[in-house]
Amino acid sequence: MPSLSPTNYKLLELQDKDLIKFTRAQNSLSWRGQLTAEQYVEREFVCGKGRMTSQKVIVFMLVNEDDPEQRVGSIELLIRKGLRYDNDDENHKVLENDILCGTIGSVFTYPEHRGRGVGQIMVNKLIEIAKSKYLGPKGFIFLYSEVGEYYTRNGFKSYEVPLAKFPLGKKMNYNPESSDNLNYEYIKYKNFINLLDLYNRQFRTDLIDKVKEDGKTRVSINPSEDYIDWFHLRAKYLASKIFDKASDMSLLSYDEIIDKFQKIEPSIFGIKVSKDSEVVGGIIWTYEWSRNKVTKENENTVTVLKIIVDKKYSTEEVSKQLILRMKSYLESSTTVPSLKNFQQVVIWQSDLNSSLCQWIEGNLDGKINQTNSSLSAILLNNDVDKEKLLNDDLIWEGNDKLPWW
Repeated sequence: MPSLSPTNYKLLELQDKDLIKFTRAQNSLSWRGQLTAEQYVEREFVCGKGRMTSQKVIVFMLVNEDDPEQRVGSIELLIRKGLRYDNDDENHKVLENDILCGTIGSVFTYPEHRGRGVGQIMVNKLIEIAKSKYLGPKGFIFLYSEVGEYYTRNGFKSYEVPLAKFPLGKKMNYNPESSDNLNYEYIKYKNFINLLDLYNRQFRTDLIDKVKEDGKTRVSINPSEDYIDWFHLRAKYLASKIFDKASDMSLLSYDEIIDKFQKIEPSIFGIKVSKDSEVVGGIIWTYEWSRNKVTKENENTVTVLKIIVDKKYSTEEVSKQLILRMKSYLESSTTVPSLKNFQQVVIWQSDLNSSLCQWIEGNLDGKINQTNSSLSAILLNNDVDKEKLLNDDLIWEGNDKLPWW
């Protein structure tokens, strides 16, 4: 088939719920996992009611301008709050600015139009809309590619963040005992705000210090509990369908959904550590149920979303304790149906230093520097910033699992 001409096609911003359902039903062909097409569509509407996505998710469809009924593909944009830190040499200070950033997701070419450059056309058109209408010149756009370096064609710079993995169910060579007088407790669903407040404060301070040190601009999402909320909505939704056979939730309000999810397992999504009522840090994870398409065997994974430790304490030692206690909890909770058959824990190595990686490899029978199927990529919204990024004078911070979408 010949390639499409970009001038003949238009990216429509969808408002009609039935058209949005149509695009997501198409997407389900690739991303539904154990869900049916109808459940996948429902999940997207349920997660779209969360705090993170309530900022704004826009669904687009690519159509032929000469024949608007010809639907070619679809793509989505999530707009979020971002941070930017620039060095002000003249006044000897770091400038902090709130910006907007956009995450591209659900890039899907309908089967009959594949092999004709549709994906590249959609992304280019979305970039122009995002920059001119939603994000402004100081913002940025990012995505997570499951098709390798494909998006470098659209001007993105990609980064491969490797993974650390360790199995569940194997005997440890390290005991989760602590003599640091810290208090460790499980965190239930929806109780993460104190931890994310600590992380946000510390993250901002770190960025200012880094800019002071090397003078390089930093950009990032503005991290908050809303990001955790989205991951946990996904996990709770999937558990509700696989284990509780829950009825349709697409018409429920956000509060009604949360009330429903509070009553089903899993209920524990993290561990908090404190001392004298002060939050020291914690570990937050999510659950991913999947099945190998070839072997039909379960390949369930716990993915760590964030490890947070107050810098007044030993990051390394507290992190070890948190990882060990998470492992112990997961291995002792197999009487809960939804927590059976979990094989491994995955951590993005951007959340670990080299010493922790070596410890995971040596003490937990883990593997480090594992290939990450999600290749992260970023595009700055103006030419000056693009040049800075290419010359490593602009740094993308917080490129880990937390902002994944």
